[in-house]
Amino acid sequence: NQVLVYWLASKLPAFIVSIVIVLEGFAVFLFAALMRTEAPSMKRFLGLGLGLVGIVIILFFGEPGQMNTNWLWLAIALVIPATYATEDIYLSEFKPTAIDSVAMFGIVLVASLLMLIPLAAFYADFIPVGLLTGRLGIIVILMAIAGNLAMLLFIALISSTGAVFASQNAYAVTAAGIGWSMLLLGEAIPALTWVSLALIVVGLLMVEPKQEAEEEPPPFDDEIEEFVPRLDLVPLPTE
Repeated sequence: NQVLVYWLASKLPAFIVSIVIVLEGFAVFLFAALMRTEAPSMKRFLGLGLGLVGIVIILFFGEPGQMNTNWLWLAIALVIPATYATEDIYLSEFKPTAIDSVAMFGIVLVASLLMLIPLAAFYADFIPVGLLTGRLGIIVILMAIAGNLAMLLFIALISSTGAVFASQNAYAVTAAGIGWSMLLLGEAIPALTWVSLALIVVGLLMVEPKQEAEEEPPPFDDEIEEFVPRLDLVPLPTE
C-alpha cells in the first residue's frame, strides 16, 4: 500500500489521494461487518459518515483547485483503502499471538525489502548511497524513525481498540496533512474548515473502541442466593 500511495501521488491530484486514503475507515467497517469480527451499529456508521463529510469539506472548500483526473488511475487508487483495510483486519483478528508486535513488524520490513529490490532493479531506480550523506541522509533517518514508531503505535492501537476504531487514523492523517500545508504555506484557515474539523472529532468519538464481550451473569443472583440453604451452616448431630 505504501508503494501505491507514493506511485499514485505522482499521477493524481493530492486531494484525490487524500480522499481515497480516508476510505480506509469505510473499507474496514465493511470488512469487519461482513466477517462479524465487530458488531455493526448505526452509531458507528454515522460516526464514519461524519468524519468523511468533514474531510470532503476540507478537501473541496479548504484547498480549492482545478481537478484534472485520469479515471483509470483513480480506479487503481481504490485498491489503496482495500489493502489498508486488509492489513487492519489481519492485525486485529488474525495476528499470531506467539509473535511479538516488534518482531512481526521487523519481518514485514524484511519481506518488503525483498519485494522492492526486484522492482527497483527493473525500473533502474536505486538511490546512490552517496546521496544519503549530509542533510538528505539525516532527513531519511528521521523519516524512518518516525514511520517505524508510528507503525508500532498503530499495531498497539489495533490490538487494544479494534480495527474499525484504529482505522480512523486516516482522518487524522488527511486533516493533519492539509492543516500543515496551510500553516507552512501561510494560507488562512476559513471558518468552514474549523466546522469540518469539529465534524471529524465528533465522528471519531462516535466510532468508539471495540467492546469486549460481556461476561455471562452468575446462575443465581444475590437475592436468590439468600434463600438457598448453606450446608456449612447446618449444625452437625451430636452423639
